Amino acid sequence: MKALTAIMREADRLAAYSLAHRPPSGMVGVGSEGVPEEYLAEALRLFVAEHRRGKSVREAREAAGELMRYAIREHNKRRPKDLDWGRWTEHGQDKLDWAMRLLLEETRR
Repeated sequence: MKALTAIMREADRLAAYSLAHRPPSGMVGVGSEGVPEEYLAEALRLFVAEHRRGKSVREAREAAGELMRYAIREHNKRRPKDLDWGRWTEHGQDKLDWAMRLLLEETRR
C-alpha cells in the first residue's frame, strides 16, 4: 500500500530530524528540540503497526494518539518550570489525522 509506505517515510524523516537536532554526546541541550519529532515518529510507526495487526484505521489512529499524548505528558513532567521544555499535549495530532486520511483515501479507491 502506497499510503503505509508514505507514512513510514514520514516517520523515518521525523526520526532523522530528531537525531540531527539532539545535543552532542556529553552535552546538555537547551529546550527540547527534536524530542516531539521522535515521539511523533514512534506514534506514526504504532499507527502502521496497529493497522497491520488488523485494527481499523480509526482504532489505529486512536492508539497512536494516546501514545503521543502520554509521551508529551511524561516529557512535560520532567521539567515543569522550564518554559522552553514543555509541549502542548495535543502536539502531533494533526500529523496522525493526516496519516488516517491518507490511508482512508487509499482504501476508498
